[in-house]
Amino acid sequence: MILFCDAVAMVDQSPKLAERIQKSGGAGKEWNLAFLQARAFFQPIGADDGQSGPHPYYALIDEIYEHKSNHVIEMMLAGTKGRQQTLIFMITNSGHNKTSVCYDYHEYGCKVAEGSIEDG
Repeated sequence: MILFCDAVAMVDQSPKLAERIQKSGGAGKEWNLAFLQARAFFQPIGADDGQSGPHPYYALIDEIYEHKSNHVIEMMLAGTKGRQQTLIFMITNSGHNKTSVCYDYHEYGCKVAEGSIEDG
């Protein structure tokens, strides 16, 4: 929610963004930012929502080290199937738990970077 709130604040502080981006929800309770011209939107999806079915072209998944499971990541990955040029960012602070979802993705990223496996 922090990233989304920052995005809302950017829209609020920029007259050029404010004239292009439509906010849904009341002040301080926004739940969607939309650029209707491109049929694009930005909305937060919490790990506890139990949602399925988003079909993102772009997903930003924050604080991976706090995720109890890879449910949200897998949901976003599944939603990108059949779409071209999708992009998923996973960002986090460092954690200490080597049995976490975060550590699994860290190890995977290291293997891709060193060329021992191909991301696919």
